[in-house]
Amino acid sequence: MGKTLYDADWVKATLKSLADSALAEPVEPSEIVLAGVRTRGADLAKRLGAELASRGHEVPAALLDVTPYRDDLASGGLKPLKGGTEMTMSIDGKLVIIVDDVLSTGRTARAAMDLLMDFGRPRIVRLYTLVERSNRELPIRADATGATVETGAEETVRVHVVETDGVDEVVLEAPPK
Repeated sequence: MGKTLYDADWVKATLKSLADSALAEPVEPSEIVLAGVRTRGADLAKRLGAELASRGHEVPAALLDVTPYRDDLASGGLKPLKGGTEMTMSIDGKLVIIVDDVLSTGRTARAAMDLLMDFGRPRIVRLYTLVERSNRELPIRADATGATVETGAEETVRVHVVETDGVDEVVLEAPPK
C-alpha cells in the first residue's frame, strides 16, 4: 500500500489534457501514431486514441514491448512480455507519440526510442506520460505529462489502470521497512 496521489477523475482529466497536447503538435492529426509502452502505457495509449477519436481524429496505436531493449533488464534474462510489440502501421515521416504511465529513470523511454528506430524513421518523436517523477538516471523529460512528483530515491510512483489493475489511480510507495 502507499499514499494515493491522484484518483480516477484526475487520470481522465489528464488524458483529455494529453489529447489537447497531441492536437497542438505541429502536424496534422492524420500524421500522428501513438506508441504505448506495455503494459499500462499501452492501455493509456488506447484510451488517448479513443479520446482523439471522440474529437473526430482517428489515430492508430502501436503497442511496444521494450523489454529486449532495456539495458538494465535484458541482461537479467527477462523474456519479452506476452503479446510483444504490435506495429501494424508505418511510422516513417510521422509524429510518433510514445505513451507511458510513469517516466522514472528514463531507461524505458530510451528503450522505446531504440525500438521505434527498428521499425522506421519517424519525423518527430514525443514522450507523453501520466506522471514524471524526480530522480531520473538519464537526461530525458516528457513532452507532455499530467504531473511531476518529487520523490525520494527509494520511493516508487505506481500508476494503476482499470484495464490491468481494476482501478485508475497514482500511488506513491515507500520502500519496505
